[in-house]
Amino acid sequence: MAEAANDAQATAGAARDDEEDETLMRRYALDGDAAAFERLYARHRVRLHRYLARMCGDRGRAEEVFQDTWLQVIGARERWRAEARFTTWLWQIARNRMIDVLRRDGRAGPSLDAPESEAVVMTLSA
Repeated sequence: MAEAANDAQATAGAARDDEEDETLMRRYALDGDAAAFERLYARHRVRLHRYLARMCGDRGRAEEVFQDTWLQVIGARERWRAEARFTTWLWQIARNRMIDVLRRDGRAGPSLDAPESEAVVMTLSA
């Protein structure tokens, strides 16, 4: 009996790992489901950090913007709408934050029109 319950939990856990980002974000936004947020973070943290490091070439600055990005996701959770993919929203927040930090520090930010910037965003958000 306990074995069947463990199998059911494992199956439910595997199915939940396949949940789309938008479903996870909806659960986090509407219900405050911390486990859903943790899965989103685990899925996207490495690629997001690499993206930011490539944008600025400075690991410290990338880490600052990385943390800021996730804080903005947390702060905006109740206003989030599934009008676009979660990754598009996440990468846009990160990109905007990086541009703000670079401008604040007096460094030129990535060009808003640079095709390579758009290609990186599209590749990472796919």
